[in-house]
Amino acid sequence: MTTTSVVAAPRKNPFVFQLSKLPFAAATVTVLLLAFWWLAPPAAAQTVSVGSVSGHAGAAVDLRINFTAGTAGIATLQFDLAFPSSLSLVSTTTGVAATSAGKSANGGAISGGVRVLLFGFNQNLIGSGEMAITRLNIAAGTPQGNIAVTVGNMVASDALGLNVTVSGANGSVTVAGQSDTTKSDFNGDGKCDIAVWRPNSGIWYTIPSNSPGMYTATQWGLSTDTPIPGDYDGDGRADIAVLRPNTCIWYILPSNSPGAYASTQWGMTGDIPVPGDYDGDGKSDVAVWRPSTGMWYLLSSSAPGTFTSVPWGLSADIPVPGDYDGDGKDDIAVWRPSTGVWYLMPSGSPGTFTATQWGLAADIPVPGDYDGDSKTDIAFWRPGTGVWFILPSSAPGTHTATQWGTDKDVPVSGDYDGDGKTDIAVWRPGNGVWYVLPSGSPGTYTATQWGVATDVAISPLTTVQS
Repeated sequence: MTTTSVVAAPRKNPFVFQLSKLPFAAATVTVLLLAFWWLAPPAAAQTVSVGSVSGHAGAAVDLRINFTAGTAGIATLQFDLAFPSSLSLVSTTTGVAATSAGKSANGGAISGGVRVLLFGFNQNLIGSGEMAITRLNIAAGTPQGNIAVTVGNMVASDALGLNVTVSGANGSVTVAGQSDTTKSDFNGDGKCDIAVWRPNSGIWYTIPSNSPGMYTATQWGLSTDTPIPGDYDGDGRADIAVLRPNTCIWYILPSNSPGAYASTQWGMTGDIPVPGDYDGDGKSDVAVWRPSTGMWYLLSSSAPGTFTSVPWGLSADIPVPGDYDGDGKDDIAVWRPSTGVWYLMPSGSPGTFTATQWGLAADIPVPGDYDGDSKTDIAFWRPGTGVWFILPSSAPGTHTATQWGTDKDVPVSGDYDGDGKTDIAVWRPGNGVWYVLPSGSPGTYTATQWGVATDVAISPLTTVQS
């Protein structure tokens, strides 16, 4: 019997060829392949743009980094943000690797600032839009003005690992006076949050502006307490706090130390709490005004254990502290209902004062930075007509008049849209609705139901109305 072995003929691989059988030399093939490589459409240039934001000394700001896409997306991008020591890195968004000034995640040194590495944005790579948010802290005592933030040392590649041309646009951080949000921005995003304090339970109910549909509830205080929110720890977030009139103790929940609290005895029964940043260190100072003597007693947060006492005002006056001269420090000030005169002691000009007649006896003072020039503007709200009368510090000799609210409303003006300007707003106890006129969107308004009739609305005006 004969055995026959059958061997399958080898298949030819269509992707393998022999250069010796081609009608031209191997060198020619190499040239053709290189020509194909270089003639392929190049990735269009991308742009990294660093935004410009405004904040005050001692607070944190969110620096937004935007990306303008070309025809090709980016899979990996590394760049440096350089800024002086007056700014320091607090945190970055998820998916962003960053290191502090002088160090690098990928080798090499940075002259100042932080190195940012972004990668794996999504399966389809990224298009135009916001890339990342880097939170920076402005050092306490930083003078007002612009701080440059430059972008450089950019290296980018697409999904194939090919280099992508990237150009950068610098940004800046503008250091302004005392923020208009320090008494009601509980999450530190630069916007006032809608919040109420419920005396019968002592619970603070807050709607964070950066988490629509969510709310927080924190029990702090007794029914006879007075709410005195402020940024007492200087982290850019409002701290929950109450003053207990019968003991004159200030109970503060510092947002940068969860689970801890501070208590300070300051004042006498009958005093009016006037917390504010009187020393310009970015922290709210414990302070009271004594109507019986007209004395202001201020505990400086920058010099623990020391205090100042300043006589200013009469017993029937209403304290209206604010940064009227824009030097980053709150000024001692009162409004006299009997004459409608505002008496201001500008911290930037010791020994001087200003007197401005604005308002009638039945009006309610509503100071704020309505024009966004980092100076508190003299303003009042007239309940009888619902009109807001504002003297913009940036346009001396002029005024604005805006009808908003009814006589049963409570004024709660503040910067709710984060554009650096105080927004006209009222809270209506009858239905619990907050009606806000955002200065960044003229002609529009928002209406948010939050609170019941017996609540205390929390806003930058809370202690002015206490």
